[in-house]
Amino acid sequence: MIRRIAVVISGLLAVTMVPVSAPIASATEFPSGVVLEDGAGDVWVDRGGFGDAPTTRVSFPPADVKRAVVRHATYAVRIRMRFVNLRRIGGQDFQARIQTPQGEWVADVVSEAGRRSGRHFFNSDFFPGTCPAMTHRINYATDVVRMRIPRGCLGRPRWVKVQLANLLTLPIVPNSTDEFYFDNPHNLEEFGTDTRRLYRE
Repeated sequence: MIRRIAVVISGLLAVTMVPVSAPIASATEFPSGVVLEDGAGDVWVDRGGFGDAPTTRVSFPPADVKRAVVRHATYAVRIRMRFVNLRRIGGQDFQARIQTPQGEWVADVVSEAGRRSGRHFFNSDFFPGTCPAMTHRINYATDVVRMRIPRGCLGRPRWVKVQLANLLTLPIVPNSTDEFYFDNPHNLEEFGTDTRRLYRE
């Protein structure tokens, strides 16, 4: 289940990674963080498998991220996502795709039945991925998911761009197919975009 969720959401994010020329920060403006206000009611659902059925926009609070904060702090990239009503259901994948001048990394936090505290994974599309010092926390009482990715795991970059997404998978009973609920805090659409460049504090 974990591998399937990760593959699905990585595919979602990969679709949106189109090269664009980012504006160069001026000498007086080097933002180190961003707040993403997404609101509620913009979850998308795919019933029966990605590509097999049209997606539909629905209200589904357990998968609805309404606000996110990303900080490129002195020692780590810190991410906080707040949900409308985070619940212990289905298979959940919270993902951050982090782009740097050197490459691109993916930090995943996965929650499933029997392990609601979650497990995290770290990998790269281009380099061997490992980040033993990465940490996370899922707080169902406050509807918040946090990640901390040390800068050393990213090659200590001058700047990062981050794309966030989450996926909640529920089985369709009595069929064997699944329902996929996905959202991002960047916009009201199915797929998000990168943040602007965030420079180290």
